[in-house]
Amino acid sequence: MQITKSFGILGLGLIAAGAVGCAGTYDGPYRGPSSNVSASTSDAAITAQIESSLARDPNLNVADSRVNIRTENGRVELSGAVPSERDRQEAANVAARVPGVARVDNDIKVG
Repeated sequence: MQITKSFGILGLGLIAAGAVGCAGTYDGPYRGPSSNVSASTSDAAITAQIESSLARDPNLNVADSRVNIRTENGRVELSGAVPSERDRQEAANVAARVPGVARVDNDIKVG
């Protein structure tokens, strides 16, 4: 099952064409599929929890952010744009802490 959600807050503004970002995979501690996955954790539930967690995170500058969340079999792909590298990393950290997430691919652009 594949779930795709768009997560935008307050300023869905346009990102400059020259925005620079780095694609990558979350490089935090390894969290294998069996480390925090329960049989009842669905991709839709994971996506919803990440969306909620990003909205509540006090360390994330969400005013000018647009983060897209795609979840498939516990693998989360983040894309979109945030204002700073710190926000990019924080979004990946938030996603990685959600129960059921086996891997986070962070393709968020900074700009």
